[in-house]
Amino acid sequence: MKQFLIWLAIIFLLFVGVSVYYHITLIANSYKIFVGVDVSGYMDDVKLKIPSQLSYLTGKMYTQYTLATNRSKKSERMIHSWQPELQIEEITNIKMFSNLDLKVLLDFPEIKEADEIIIISNAKDVSMLQGFGNLGIVRIH
Repeated sequence: MKQFLIWLAIIFLLFVGVSVYYHITLIANSYKIFVGVDVSGYMDDVKLKIPSQLSYLTGKMYTQYTLATNRSKKSERMIHSWQPELQIEEITNIKMFSNLDLKVLLDFPEIKEADEIIIISNAKDVSMLQGFGNLGIVRIH
């Protein structure tokens, strides 16, 4: 019986050790999603639908998010860089008046680190965003 308890303790410690290592590895190498939100005047009618789209994206384990907009002022475009949750409430406070320039959303340095790029817009023509293999466009109507 003593040998069985020793064996059981060793197996338990190995399991805990592997689990901790796996958890730390996933945190260090988390999946990165860049979320760009169109805040042009065309989005004003659907502004209240944006938080539900963003909440659908957030909450995934071992995932980091960057949230950015296409505001006219360059210093106001970034909402936040890599962090585990999207700051959804920040988008609802933005006045939708910028120009419809979605290409601006692809100028952030975080794009190079991102595993996935998601653009939220209601623009009819998104051809200027073509050429990114990991790009997804969420259309809000």
